[in-house]
Amino acid sequence: MLLKISNCNNIDSGEVEIIENILNIKYAINGTGKSTIAKCMDLSVNNPDNLTELIPFKYRDQEITEDHKPKIEGFENINSVLVFNETYIRTIAFKQEELVANSFEIFVKTPDYEQRMLQIEQLIEDIRKTFNDSEELVAVISDLSSFIDSFGKAKSGYSGSSVLAKGLGTGNKIENIPEGLESYSDFIRSDKRVPWLGWQMKGLEYSELSDNCPFCTESVSKKKETIRQIKEKYHPKSIEHLNNIINTINNLKPYFSSDAIQRFDKITVKAGNLLDEEINYLIRVKDQAIDLKDKLSNLKAISFFKFKDVEKIVDLFTQFKIKLEFLPDLDSEKTSAIVNNVNTALDSIIEKAGLLQGEVNQQKISIERTIENYSEQINSFLKNAGYKYYVTDMTPKKRTHLRN
Repeated sequence: MLLKISNCNNIDSGEVEIIENILNIKYAINGTGKSTIAKCMDLSVNNPDNLTELIPFKYRDQEITEDHKPKIEGFENINSVLVFNETYIRTIAFKQEELVANSFEIFVKTPDYEQRMLQIEQLIEDIRKTFNDSEELVAVISDLSSFIDSFGKAKSGYSGSSVLAKGLGTGNKIENIPEGLESYSDFIRSDKRVPWLGWQMKGLEYSELSDNCPFCTESVSKKKETIRQIKEKYHPKSIEHLNNIINTINNLKPYFSSDAIQRFDKITVKAGNLLDEEINYLIRVKDQAIDLKDKLSNLKAISFFKFKDVEKIVDLFTQFKIKLEFLPDLDSEKTSAIVNNVNTALDSIIEKAGLLQGEVNQQKISIERTIENYSEQINSFLKNAGYKYYVTDMTPKKRTHLRN
């Protein structure tokens, strides 16, 4: 077989004869093109589109014409090429922490392993489906997020400029209408209080035009000061914040403990500013809400491809389990039902993954013992092949390492 090679690295053109069905040895000093010839043969069969990697340097700054492209002729009937060189030894055959590359796929990833992993994948998919199909769970996560966000971003856990501070920080002005404004109670406590307040503020612009009401034209000269107090005591945005935080808390009440509900009922209807101990209590509940929300959100967004390593599945899903005893302010029948369903599903995954992990560990031990038993033969092969490597058992880790 006569190979004709042209435009490959430092080779303008050349011929190499290969005698079939026998060992061919080509011996030459470094730099004469042995590796280039081998790479040209390899690429022409395994990855012909990448033959352009061998374009000579003298052509790389020019427009590449057909005459300049690397080419090999006489190799058309060859269907496979395997290259055994220093790169193969370093990156494929032997590694510092692994005797054979992809040993996990070769020795451990058996059909039984794949079947078990498919079962785990189905369980994970079932959890995701449960979340996606449950409007209640989606609503709980949303309400927990709204409650947490209402505290703002301060390092202390409670920002003075937050929705919570602006809505409840100075007391509930819907439940506690200031003296002198009682006649407005029907409007202030109505479901349309926010747009009414906006209308009220807008109307103040016309109060200086006349002593008469711009709506009914009756005299309001004695009531102007009272009308102005509405603007001083009530700001539409603050009332909107109050509405939002009250609605969020009411939505979450089924997930609060009975003691927490009592405390929230007192805090959300009080007249004066929030006390430090009340703020600290709210921060405590927020921290518990963050823990629950994060675990539920992580499970809702879980993706199996992140957990192909069975050991990570066991460790991570153990961390996902919710320990309600450490969330006392969220310990209710509703929360308990969600937590029990989630933890039961996680236990199924952890059990299957744990059994699989045990089998994988046994398989790894078996591989290590096999390598240990055959280490003398392996080292003999490496020595005879001219490679300055040897394998050794690194007790107590019992891992086979490659040394040079």
